[in-house]
Amino acid sequence: MSQMEPIVTEHQTLRPLTAEDITPAYLEALNDPEVVRWTEARHQRWDEASAAAYITRSNEPGASVLLGIFLKDSGRHIGGIRLFNIHPVDRRAELSLMIFDKSQWSHGCATEALEAVVDHAFNAWGLHRLHADYYAENAASARLFAKAGFQIEGVYKDHFFIGGAHMDSIRVAKVKPRETALESARRAFIPSAGPSMTEWEVRRVSQAVQDGWYTNMRREIDEFERRMAAHAGRRYALALSSCTGAIHVALMSLGIGPGDEVSAPDLTWVA
Repeated sequence: MSQMEPIVTEHQTLRPLTAEDITPAYLEALNDPEVVRWTEARHQRWDEASAAAYITRSNEPGASVLLGIFLKDSGRHIGGIRLFNIHPVDRRAELSLMIFDKSQWSHGCATEALEAVVDHAFNAWGLHRLHADYYAENAASARLFAKAGFQIEGVYKDHFFIGGAHMDSIRVAKVKPRETALESARRAFIPSAGPSMTEWEVRRVSQAVQDGWYTNMRREIDEFERRMAAHAGRRYALALSSCTGAIHVALMSLGIGPGDEVSAPDLTWVA
């Protein structure tokens, strides 16, 4: 996973963090009590060496990956999300997340990053289950995981010691949704698209009908053929009433006849 391609969302780029991403602002955030209050990072003083060692440990192929969260428009590093204790047989992993840039708090950054990583973990990495733990009084994490579809599985009583007292840890998890029979059937077929009809097409058809079926019937067709010829860079264009008719005319114009070989896609119509 450390060699993975970046995950790109509407506002973010998530990629494996490297030692080159360590900046004074990053270290300052890691040593800010307000930023690390609800994380285990609060237990030490961070410098460039300890941060680099943590990044190396967190990007162990097949076992852990630490993704930096960067704003897509500016490249600004605002946080990180880590998947660790990855179990290849059970296809599960644990995750943790932190937005250390306080100017990006309450802007939906954590939600956008978490949803993108969960989707990637389930559909690109083949994981089946993700779980996380958060401090019982961390209301922001409670809202974040609930919004992302994580379910509370249990409580570790007095798991953390913080502020001179013990605090519970909340375990949440999300399992990859099972595919329904309809979704499986849809995936088994090659998708096709129907006609796209907008108000513009409806107005033009209505106008053609109102103008008269006999006297003015060629006006819209002539205009369509003229514009199509100009668009294709050809002298003429011919409108027909069906795809079948168009194929017949195309074959005739090319002189295709009995004994000639014509290659066609394997998805077509019976006509």
